[in-house]
Amino acid sequence: MTWRRPIRPSVGALVLATSLAGAGHAQPPASPQAPGLTEAKAAEGFYLDVARCLYSREHDGGVIDLPPQAKADLRPALPSERLVFKDPKTRVWTTDLYGAHVLLGELSPGKCEVIADKLPVEATFRNVIARLRSADPTLVSEPVKPVYWPIAYQLARTIEASRFTVHLEGSEAGGLGHPLRMLEGHAYPYNLLLATIERSPLPPGDAGPAACKMDLPERPVSMGPGTVQGVEDHEVSAARVVTTQQRVGGRIDPDYADTPRVLVQLDSGQTHAVATKAAESPQPGDRVEVVSLTVSHKQPCSYLPVRIARKLDAP
Repeated sequence: MTWRRPIRPSVGALVLATSLAGAGHAQPPASPQAPGLTEAKAAEGFYLDVARCLYSREHDGGVIDLPPQAKADLRPALPSERLVFKDPKTRVWTTDLYGAHVLLGELSPGKCEVIADKLPVEATFRNVIARLRSADPTLVSEPVKPVYWPIAYQLARTIEASRFTVHLEGSEAGGLGHPLRMLEGHAYPYNLLLATIERSPLPPGDAGPAACKMDLPERPVSMGPGTVQGVEDHEVSAARVVTTQQRVGGRIDPDYADTPRVLVQLDSGQTHAVATKAAESPQPGDRVEVVSLTVSHKQPCSYLPVRIARKLDAP
């Protein structure tokens, strides 16, 4: 099959990651690469399957169409391994090492799921999010409400006329699920993890200027000089990105999606969490000028956060 879209460098990094992680080989391995399945290997398998799903859907193909090095360890799941994938038309993949513990199911040309068990849910999801966003900063976190399982996260991005989402949902052992199950006193006896990767077309004009509700200045407005106090906790910064996106009605510029935030005390007395660029490394005591939220023209309906405009000479 010939891909209908050119390979994007950011997505190519995901496939490269599978090779570097030891799951990709020029030829299918004759035997498992490890003597037994460990928690770390299963977590790696979960991440790699999410990356494989995302890559294939971005390129209008299936897992079978992946580059050889990205699928060399995969095989069709045995009937006894398919578990929740009851529809015989659904292609289900696993490896000799993962068996029924990590499964990749292709539900449709635009949708696939990765299911795993016995892994720490929060830690695995946070690892997947960090690695996907490191490979492609245009993936941004979105607010999401758990539907059936109590732990939920979502990443999304828009490419051309399509929207791609990575929805992560799961439950730790003993965790309660849907409210009706809570009323019945049901709890999950073991950890369950589900990743749903989906491509959907954008409604006409959805990403256009007319549909964008942001009301931000086109040019940065100086908030004044200030002094760097320290670095903000990453989890606090990530949560603020989500709430700011909700408040302004747009998405953060990918160049600032996952960069460090520093706390800056302005000369006016106010303290702000300020975004930095990846190449910047402001230190406590540095004097900087801070500018306000502004429109970003890098992608539709996106914004530049409160950020450092430039470093100043010490007074």
